[in-house]
Amino acid sequence: MNDPYIVFLDIDGTVYCHGEVPDCNREAIRAAQNAGHKIFINTARSLADLPEKILNVRWDGIVAGLGCTIVADGQIIRSVRIPQTQVAETFDYLTTYKVPLMLDGEQILLCNRFYPDPDHAIPVQSGADLLSRYPDHVFNKAFMPVVLFKRIARELSKQYQLFQHRHYAEFSVKGHNKATGMQVVLDYYGTDTAHCIAMGDSINDLDMLRFAGISVAMGDASEEVRDACGIVTCNADDGGVARALRELLHL
Repeated sequence: MNDPYIVFLDIDGTVYCHGEVPDCNREAIRAAQNAGHKIFINTARSLADLPEKILNVRWDGIVAGLGCTIVADGQIIRSVRIPQTQVAETFDYLTTYKVPLMLDGEQILLCNRFYPDPDHAIPVQSGADLLSRYPDHVFNKAFMPVVLFKRIARELSKQYQLFQHRHYAEFSVKGHNKATGMQVVLDYYGTDTAHCIAMGDSINDLDMLRFAGISVAMGDASEEVRDACGIVTCNADDGGVARALRELLHL
């Protein structure tokens, strides 16, 4: 491939494994950038939830919060938020039903009293407490480390883009996902999906994988994800990202 490409990489279970970015992935990312390609992460995590070991990789940009926050050329070019009163109402609704909840913001993480890792986020007591203490913060994503009851999932789906995974659930602003975030980036750089590569492993990656001109699944991705992709690389732990970048971009 001689033309420059924009590559979008999922974080967890793709480029980031067991709390580390494998050295082979770092080397392949740098080689791709040196060859003129742009490398973005495309993650369900909010900006405030990005690990330091991810941030210290030299990315060309970030699509975070399931397409709600987009960073390019060192600045936020798109920021979509859940209205603050809606955030507070949802916080109280889930807390009433004892659903552990973490609210992901662009600057901070908040959690309710049922969240199992309060050291990872700032505890708040209620929606009113949230509105009083953090009236101006941008929240666009939430994480729940449980399988939701169907009734609760139905209610959340009326207002949010909801993903129920095998062991956890997450939601973001309705109408936004990893693919809509990619479109903003492509428009920003004046390119098209034919010059776009996406790599992932989870069901919240399906939107971006189906959107990209070239889609790559990790070898240990779910069957649904592998079936949606044109290419299946090796397992994430074995450097699936590095292998795919080297082969596709002729590094």
